[in-house]
Amino acid sequence: MPRTVPASVLAAINSDSFALPAIVLIILANGTRIALTEWDEPLDVDLDGEGVETFSPFQFQQLSAFSAQINAPIDDRDFTIILGATTMTASDVRRGRFDNAMAIIGYVVPTDLAHPWLYCTYDFGQSDIKGMVSRLEMMGPEKRLEQPVGVTLSANCYKSYGDLDCGIPTRADAWADTTDYALHGLVKRLTGAGIYWFKATVAGTSDVAEPTWPTTLGGTVVDGTVTWTAVRARRLIGTVTALVDRRTIVATGITVVGDYFGEGFITFLTGDNAGDKRRVRSDNGTGTLVLHLGAYDDIQIGDTFEALVGCRHRRLEDCVGKHDNAHNSRTLTLRYGGFDFLAGENITATAPKG
Repeated sequence: MPRTVPASVLAAINSDSFALPAIVLIILANGTRIALTEWDEPLDVDLDGEGVETFSPFQFQQLSAFSAQINAPIDDRDFTIILGATTMTASDVRRGRFDNAMAIIGYVVPTDLAHPWLYCTYDFGQSDIKGMVSRLEMMGPEKRLEQPVGVTLSANCYKSYGDLDCGIPTRADAWADTTDYALHGLVKRLTGAGIYWFKATVAGTSDVAEPTWPTTLGGTVVDGTVTWTAVRARRLIGTVTALVDRRTIVATGITVVGDYFGEGFITFLTGDNAGDKRRVRSDNGTGTLVLHLGAYDDIQIGDTFEALVGCRHRRLEDCVGKHDNAHNSRTLTLRYGGFDFLAGENITATAPKG
C-alpha cells in the first residue's frame, strides 16, 4: 500500500474535529490475522492490500500521538492492550503466541473507509503483564536492520538448528508415486508410523506403489529408479501415556536413542496446551522427556505433540555424530559454526612462564 497520506486523512489531521481512529492489523507467526480499531464501531477496511476485513472495536493504547508527530522516529514504541476480552487474553501473551508477530498500524476516516493510510509496520518484541494490562514492545524498521558485525568466537556452534546457515532440512514430504526425486531428497512414509525418514541416495523416479520401507537405520530399498536409505526422522509425533508433573512426561512414538530430543522442542497438538512450544531439557531414549519450563496448563494422558530433534551445538556429538552435518559436501560449505580448537584464556593463563 502507498505511504502517501490520502486527502481525507490529511484533511482530518488538519481539522479541528480530528475524527481519525487508529486501526491495527496484527499478523501472528502462524498467519492468523487480528484486526482491531479504537473506534466504537466495526470498520471494514483493506489496510495492507490483502482484501477488506473487519476491524473490531478493542481497548488498546491510544495511538493518536503518532498522527501528531508525523515526522517523528517510528522505532521502539509500546502497544498496550486491555486484557480480558476473547480476542487477546493474558494466556495468549504468557504462552508467547505474539512472539514473531507483526503489527501494521494505520488510520482511516470513518466516512471514507476506501482510503486508509498505512502508517508503519512493527515487529513485536518483549511483553509483560501488569494486572489486566499487557505491554508489547514494538520494533520498527531500524531495529530490523540492526545486525551483529562479525562472528563471536565460541567453542559451540552459534547457528540455530535447521536454519539456512545450518543447512539441515527439518521437514520431509510424504512419499508420492511416479515423482522425480533429486539426490539427498527426504520423504516420510505415506502409510504407517516409524522413527525413520528416507533419503534418496540414488536420484530417480518413484514407482506407482509405495515400497516396503526398511526398518533399520541405514537400510535401503529400491523404489522405481530411486534408492532410499533410512535415516532418523527429525520430527516425530508423540502421545502422552503417563506424566509426573507439567515438566516430565512419558510418551509413545518418540523412542529413538538417549538425548535425541535433548535441547529440541515439542509443540502440543491437542489438549489444553495445543499450540504451545516447549524446549526439551533431557530425553532418556525410552519415551521420557523433561522440559525446561513446565506446560502452562495440565497435561492429560492422550495429549499429542510434535517433537523436533535437538542440537546442543557440539562438533563431535551433534554436528558430526547425530546430524552428519559438520561439512556439507553438496555445497562445500563448512556448516559447523563453533571454534572448539581455539586456545582459550585458561590455556594462555596456565602456559609455562620463562
